[in-house]
Amino acid sequence: MHKFDSTIYATSNTPIRYLVFLISLFLGPTLAIFELRGVHLALFFLLVLSGLYIIRAGAFDKRKLVLLFFYLSFLSAWIVSHIFYSSLSIRYLAYVFYFTFTLLVYYCSFRALFILSKELICRFINFFIYLDLIFASIEIMLGASFFGNNPLAGTEYQVGSSFWANMNTNVVALILFNTSLYFLGAKKSFYLNTFPLLILAFFVDAKLCILALIGQILWVQLIENGVIRVVFIIALLFLAPLILFLFDKHVDAVVNNLDRVFELLENPELLEQIVSSGNMFSVAIRAYALSEMLSVLSNFSFFNWVFGIGFGNLNISFINNKWGGLIEFFSPHLFYLEIIVYLGVSYYIFYLGMMKLLASRLPWRSIFIALPTLGSVIAISSAVYFLPLYFFLAVMTFWEYQNYVRKNNG
Repeated sequence: MHKFDSTIYATSNTPIRYLVFLISLFLGPTLAIFELRGVHLALFFLLVLSGLYIIRAGAFDKRKLVLLFFYLSFLSAWIVSHIFYSSLSIRYLAYVFYFTFTLLVYYCSFRALFILSKELICRFINFFIYLDLIFASIEIMLGASFFGNNPLAGTEYQVGSSFWANMNTNVVALILFNTSLYFLGAKKSFYLNTFPLLILAFFVDAKLCILALIGQILWVQLIENGVIRVVFIIALLFLAPLILFLFDKHVDAVVNNLDRVFELLENPELLEQIVSSGNMFSVAIRAYALSEMLSVLSNFSFFNWVFGIGFGNLNISFINNKWGGLIEFFSPHLFYLEIIVYLGVSYYIFYLGMMKLLASRLPWRSIFIALPTLGSVIAISSAVYFLPLYFFLAVMTFWEYQNYVRKNNG
């Protein structure tokens, strides 16, 4: 494949549209006019852009047609297979929309990396990260949410959550954006930003995010080259006691929470009693959500493992008196398992295929490098419609494509 055999890889005369798109993507729910949120503005951009592609002569070249056929093939296979054992409810159709919307976010993010220079995008990411950190720091010092007081947003924001309403969600978004800098070649910024992000994660007690931040920066050191690996391993022998001392409480908290989850999973009677009491605590809620997913998976046929049970067809429900009684369709809080329940392994085959079609090679190396960052996503309730994840997948695809072109051009 030649670098410019498709307009997918070509530049544009109107780059401002992609900058507006990135702004709406990065600001998430904060950019809002009542119920019109940043994600809706991003969707509006995508619809307008898609319309321009359709009416523009020569817009659908061979590669775009292949991508469209690939999307329609998988979507048709899912819908047809789900008709046999699930109803196509409004919720199902809503999740079809989420899938299509986030795929457009992924594709347009990939395009933005060609339209806008890497240097501009890196400056934009750095600006956003530090703007987010400033707002989060102000919130923590004042003990109040800055954007929660915005009458146009109309959303309950946690203290220290900045643009993303939830503390864990905010830190995960920052982790995804920061690791994007590594793949875009701004490695110095990636390393420098990790320290203030760690401080924020400490203050908001985002334990899994702390481990992801430390794990990502150590992981890239290990895979950079052989000399660094040797030096790192030697240094780690001396630094390990200090690291364990500094992060002892957070590691213990994560381990203890995991122990409590496994204890509850091994004792379904106790978990059922806690659920029935209507006063579920955080770990029990997540253990219950996990037990419900594992229960669904235990009854999976081969057909289910391939196609899942259908978009959104997982109703985790329980009584919680503190939250107002019956809770239905509770977020699974383990995205990668949630997707298996909905769409089976075919979802991962689909995205690996999309990344292969755009980058001309499978993204095994970028996935391997980004394992800690991708792992941080399980800290949020669900990533079905979490746009920073799909931006990050686009960055990984762009990195793989650049390496493919570099290798084939000598």
